[in-house]
Amino acid sequence: MRILLDCDGVLADFVGSMSDTVYRVTGERHTLDEVGGYDILSSWGMDWYRREIEELTGERHWCSFIGILPGAADAVRKLRDLGHDVHVVTTDYNHSVTWVSERRRWLERYFGF
Repeated sequence: MRILLDCDGVLADFVGSMSDTVYRVTGERHTLDEVGGYDILSSWGMDWYRREIEELTGERHWCSFIGILPGAADAVRKLRDLGHDVHVVTTDYNHSVTWVSERRRWLERYFGF
């Protein structure tokens, strides 16, 4: 069976990394529970800081340091062990010119994709 997994929020802790970046800019901590939609920064009331935050998240290697969600590597390994054809779906992060290549390396390094 072919299984498609979303990357962010399933394998990668994008929100946690975004929260760390917001903290660097504003000194405020935010959590996944506070996210009310696709636009994380608006959910956290960070529109005033959007340009600064997007500049930081667009820097080379930002994607490389996104954490893995607990249990994600084990889940992918178990699905493969059961004989499933596991694939990841994700989207380009428009604020980073290196996102696609970094995301591919991240997926290869942590999950063997």
